[in-house]
Amino acid sequence: MLDVIKEITIPSNGWVNDGGTYHFDLSVQDANENQVPVVSVSADSLPAAKAAEVSTVAQTLERKVRFWAKAPPGSDISATLALLYPKRGESAGGGQSYVLPTATDTRLGGVKIGESVNVSSDGTISVDREELMDDLVATDEEVRQVLDGIFD
Repeated sequence: MLDVIKEITIPSNGWVNDGGTYHFDLSVQDANENQVPVVSVSADSLPAAKAAEVSTVAQTLERKVRFWAKAPPGSDISATLALLYPKRGESAGGGQSYVLPTATDTRLGGVKIGESVNVSSDGTISVDREELMDDLVATDEEVRQVLDGIFD
């Protein structure tokens, strides 16, 4: 799941009166209820957003993002929208335990160190060649035993 960042325009018309506040549902094809919206209003749109008291909080719904304000803005508002997926595990101060994904040929992640592989205190991975060769190469005695078994 990839996060989405896009430029948006929050229109000045189409706001719905909720009885004291207004909301507007902006159609965003990539949006879903599992995402966390982060909105950054562009500098040239700050006066209109401030005058309408557009909330700094937004909500993702299926294929749309909901915005709230005290009044409809006097002009369209340009902004950048980031739709973030909550990460599994711990974020700074999150209080959850982090689960490192398993590494694959296309994804960074955790690996387990197997036999004949060592990790130093600074995280350097190395292979003990002698130990590896002992594990992989047959000794003269092992070769004799195999040959004796074949030619008996």
